[in-house]
Amino acid sequence: MIRLLIAKLFGYRSFHRFTLLHLGLIVLLSYAASQLTLNIQGSVDLLHGLFARPAVWRTIVGLSRWLLYIPAFFVIQLVCAEFELKVVRAQVIAGLERWQIVLSWVMQNLLLVTCGLITTIACGFLLGYASIEQVDVSVASSLLSLLRAELGYLIYGMALLNAAVLSGVVLRRPVPAIMLLVLWPLLLEPILTFTLEHKQLAAVVPYLPFASLGTLVTWHDASAAFDPFALTTWVAIAYGLTAVLAAWLFLERADL
Repeated sequence: MIRLLIAKLFGYRSFHRFTLLHLGLIVLLSYAASQLTLNIQGSVDLLHGLFARPAVWRTIVGLSRWLLYIPAFFVIQLVCAEFELKVVRAQVIAGLERWQIVLSWVMQNLLLVTCGLITTIACGFLLGYASIEQVDVSVASSLLSLLRAELGYLIYGMALLNAAVLSGVVLRRPVPAIMLLVLWPLLLEPILTFTLEHKQLAAVVPYLPFASLGTLVTWHDASAAFDPFALTTWVAIAYGLTAVLAAWLFLERADL
């Protein structure tokens, strides 16, 4: 399985291009945001604090979550290409179980998210600075904030990329699959939110897919920082696992 993943990804030019684009944009966005906070007059203290340790990792993760769409587009492209070129069929004929094919996609997602995770940690160390109000921020407090922020980023990234796998498996065409992945948080979920609120079901809204995922990577409000024990966190994890299970079940019944 590991050899299959290495052979499939590391020899694939699109993997290098999408990965470099993703990581490069994380660095550029983080640097630009950190410089912007230093140069805005009249609100320096408020914005400056977002890049003070230990808040810096939460800030960078919150900004970088939108860039996870770059590897998500790659995942969709790869899954759809493997269907179109009959790679999935060839793997089944060669003896791979269909759950193993889905597992290889999930392992691929983990690799992509881990690359982004390492980059956000590095940006936090390079761009973060001591707190204005508390110069001697404890190491334990800083490491705990880093761990919580990056764990939220990991769960968010895996759930999003697993949803990309499911979208690619179901639709098998990159353009409609990408449109579904983009339109869900921008259009479909807001419409669903409005409908639920109109029907007096507002209590359900925080547990919708992107509403629950959003609680994992909050950055502007320290009181709403990622809580690993919150119900929304477990709901977000469930969405990620459900996407994998649904992709496997659909692949089991698909005509290859």
